[in-house]
Amino acid sequence: MLERLRVLLRMVVAHPHYKLLAVLLALSAWWYVTASDPAQETVSVPVDWIEPPDLIATGLPGRITVVLEGPRSALRRVDKNALRLPIDLATVSTELGEHSLDLAGLPIENLPSTVQLTEIRPESVTFTLDEVEERSVNVEPKVVGEPAEGWMVVGVKLEPSVVTVRGPRSLLVNLTTIETFNIDVSGLRFDRRFKTQPDLAGVEVVGDATIEARVDVEPRTESRVFSEVPVVVRGRTGWVAEPTTVRVRAEGPAASLRQISASDVIAQIYLPDEPVRGLYQASFEATEGVRAEVIVPSELVEVVDVQPETIKVIRQ
Repeated sequence: MLERLRVLLRMVVAHPHYKLLAVLLALSAWWYVTASDPAQETVSVPVDWIEPPDLIATGLPGRITVVLEGPRSALRRVDKNALRLPIDLATVSTELGEHSLDLAGLPIENLPSTVQLTEIRPESVTFTLDEVEERSVNVEPKVVGEPAEGWMVVGVKLEPSVVTVRGPRSLLVNLTTIETFNIDVSGLRFDRRFKTQPDLAGVEVVGDATIEARVDVEPRTESRVFSEVPVVVRGRTGWVAEPTTVRVRAEGPAASLRQISASDVIAQIYLPDEPVRGLYQASFEATEGVRAEVIVPSELVEVVDVQPETIKVIRQ
């Protein structure tokens, strides 16, 4: 026996191709054994629900989870994207109301015969059959985020603002308004158009579901008070105002107001070309006669109140 082993050893050493043949035989045996080993794999499978005519089902999952078992090589050849589970609900019931359906034992399309379905989750589903209804509903914009600092949203117009939806009568009976998906206006500082769609739950839009939202923004209006604005008599010497300062409240875009310093605001009084009296009353509300005016260095800012409303102008 020992002599035979020595002979075999000399043959392997003397002939290297025997080594290669031995390796190939070993690999082939390993592949055959592993490929034939039983294995399991969990796969998500879409369900094709076929609803009865003029009825609609709610509560049904779009996908189920199945556990497949078979030889490892057969599992590798399964086209997971081709697997589907078609279910005709008319074979379950055509009556309105709640129903149950046992999914166990239902055949999976495009599943090879060498692969077995060993588990399905969920094992059963509960669904409700209802009559189909269509209704026109208003669409409201759902605006999120904040425009750029100093700006504000002044209007959102949807086109169309009314859509026709289709769904179960029980869901549509009290449905009058639906919202769009989020319209994000973060950082916006100019008018902009967005493409969006209605945010639906359990119903669908009949026709094109695309909605155009036009968002209009304007500078945010703020109010600011200048407490001691000096009063001067324009183009005149020898005249004084009493009081010498007024309190001014102005409104306008936040950014414009912040750029104005207290020294930029001044109140001016306009006397007649040839004043004949030594005392005049100037009014910030007057359009004729002796009038007073507050000057601010921005066309976007408006003076909305001045106190006091009238000023004495005295010749010295």
